[in-house]
Amino acid sequence: MQRIVYPKLICLWALLLACACAISAQTVSADKLLKQAAQTLGGEKAFKAISTRQANGTFTQRSDGRSGRIQISTQRPNFYLKTTELDGFETAEAYSGKSSWQRDSRHGLRTRVGQDSYDFQFAALFHNQLWFEAKQNKIQIVSGGKDAVNGKAANLVTFISNRNSRIRLWLDAANG
Repeated sequence: MQRIVYPKLICLWALLLACACAISAQTVSADKLLKQAAQTLGGEKAFKAISTRQANGTFTQRSDGRSGRIQISTQRPNFYLKTTELDGFETAEAYSGKSSWQRDSRHGLRTRVGQDSYDFQFAALFHNQLWFEAKQNKIQIVSGGKDAVNGKAANLVTFISNRNSRIRLWLDAANG
């Protein structure tokens, strides 16, 4: 029996293989990026030694350029509180380890349910553990390639939970 080889099919496969190789050569692996970022933070052991963290700052919305204040507090193993204020509108969001809720100056207090609750629970987990326990929590880590943040080169890493919640993290291309 004689096999017939289709030249167009072979050319197509060669082209696809060449494109895949070119893309992988341009994209730095997520593992390498996160190892560099861990070193920048002082290492995994130093991060895990911190049981409570609080960060205050400002943020700017990309959609309209408005700025506001933000405060994030975490306490191990999985407590998380985020408060924001934008043009007098205040919002507080929290995860207690069992349930998540949101309070704002317009709608009052409400419990998060469904996918919204899963997304916020994943954010709480990420802020408390970063990527250091991703394998135990069955989190998929994907390199998103190169990007720019405020004109500076950055590498994008996406974390995906088993419930399809996603967190995108941009790491400074120069120092992680």
